[in-house]
Amino acid sequence: MWRRSPAGESVMVVPTDTPPENSPNWDDETNRPLDPYAEQFERRKIAKIKGKTVTFDTPIAHDHLAVTTSTGKTWTAEVANLTRNVRIEGSTDGRAHIFIRSTKPQSVRFVEGRYLGPRKLQSSSRRPQLVLGRYSLHFHHCYEGSRGTMVEGCVFYDAGSRVYVPHTSHGITMRDNVSFNSLEAGFWWDFQELTHDTTWERNLVALVMPNGIDSSSLGMMLNQGDGNVARNNVVVYGHHGDPHGHGAYVWEADSEGVWNFENNLSHSNRTGLFVWQNTSLNHTIRNHQSYNDYLAIFHGAYANSYTYTDGYIFGGITRVKATSGNSSGVRFERMTFDGGNRLSHCIDIFPSPVASGVDANAFRECTFQNAPVALLMNTFPIQKEKTRKRVDLIGCNFKNIGNPTAFTKEATADSLFQIQPPHGKCTRIVHSGGETEIEPFAPRHYGTGIGLTGHYFNGQRFEKPAFNRIDSMIMFQQWSYDKATSPTQVHHLITGDEYSIRWTGQIEPQFTQSHKFSLRGAAGFRLWDQWPADPRRLE
Repeated sequence: MWRRSPAGESVMVVPTDTPPENSPNWDDETNRPLDPYAEQFERRKIAKIKGKTVTFDTPIAHDHLAVTTSTGKTWTAEVANLTRNVRIEGSTDGRAHIFIRSTKPQSVRFVEGRYLGPRKLQSSSRRPQLVLGRYSLHFHHCYEGSRGTMVEGCVFYDAGSRVYVPHTSHGITMRDNVSFNSLEAGFWWDFQELTHDTTWERNLVALVMPNGIDSSSLGMMLNQGDGNVARNNVVVYGHHGDPHGHGAYVWEADSEGVWNFENNLSHSNRTGLFVWQNTSLNHTIRNHQSYNDYLAIFHGAYANSYTYTDGYIFGGITRVKATSGNSSGVRFERMTFDGGNRLSHCIDIFPSPVASGVDANAFRECTFQNAPVALLMNTFPIQKEKTRKRVDLIGCNFKNIGNPTAFTKEATADSLFQIQPPHGKCTRIVHSGGETEIEPFAPRHYGTGIGLTGHYFNGQRFEKPAFNRIDSMIMFQQWSYDKATSPTQVHHLITGDEYSIRWTGQIEPQFTQSHKFSLRGAAGFRLWDQWPADPRRLE
């Protein structure tokens, strides 16, 4: 099949190092953001391609080096082609936008959009604000009409506002797209607006600039809705400024949904993954990778159950502010925290209004390496906040680590660590009391399963199938069809208060002993043993 020569096409190369602490400034003369680090996102034209060698029209000016860990894991700079055959373009002072409100699915493929996302001057300031609803690509209140819509292979750059916006438009897949040099957000929809069955897959968000008004910038906002997926995406310098205010990926307070979030990457951000929630929903973050983010993860969910599993964090601190009030708490499982021989510590345990007791932060079968300290207890006193924390380290490994744990001088006296190594004695370390030997406090065997399959039905007797999904945790404290008490309800496909669920799968025991299964809730239950063949009711 004939293909035209790539000569003359525009490409962009991202930086791979850690950005400086200073936030971008706003130039009131040009009404544009100023940021020296943004210059490292270099644009060039392809002069020729021969084999695996690409020659640009002019040499690049900055290093875009591969990042390699001591274990051989390597990340390289993303390169995005900015040229497409179909172009939609405004101008710097006359921006265009794409607005779709349709009852039929759409196909938007391989479109190049530039100078989209209009802005307008505020009456009291020369700094322009966004024009509400006028984004680069905006699906607005299509509801069920947008199911089956595909946005694929597009690139939108030099945007004056948010870029990819499926706003209350369900069933849209956005795959292999690029958002480059935008303001405010790459992928986003409105706060507390329910959008269902969205898929964001293999997208690149690069260089999201603040707007000069509230200094807000983020890569992907993971808002409310059911059945949403974020998989294999990359966000580069999508967030800068305050490390406790947004990030490359954002679960915002009071607007989060339960996403299938897996195999995503953040690098060169002020904060990579930002979590700040106060509901009791269950979340699992699978294989999130971060390198050269200042804060790789900032976790501040006071009520949620969160499990981070199988990820790799390199060259950035993980800051755990909240200890969840949920009895399953906040857990990190089979994660690697690699200081890269550049950090003073890998994990920073921060104070919060929720003190920990039985609901400790748990690190289970994790690896800590290449830093003087693995976990730093930094629970400095804060007025009206309960800053005592407990952290459990279960079956963890420490490689090239000076001290597994340490306390700051300001840490509260009763903050403590409990350590149960893969083998040997268990210890408790209290800031004011030193180290003592204790009995084992956790299992030594854990499985690798990801949950049970939930089959959901409308009706009390499994009458009408609604949907299936894998539930990583069978514990739901906030289920109701009443939106006043549970904004996210059970699921949008559960259409009333009468519903039924069947979970199937296998359970792997952690101990060789007799086990008792129990259920607790407000309705009827049955527990069946279906192995090896015939169901038998368990009493």
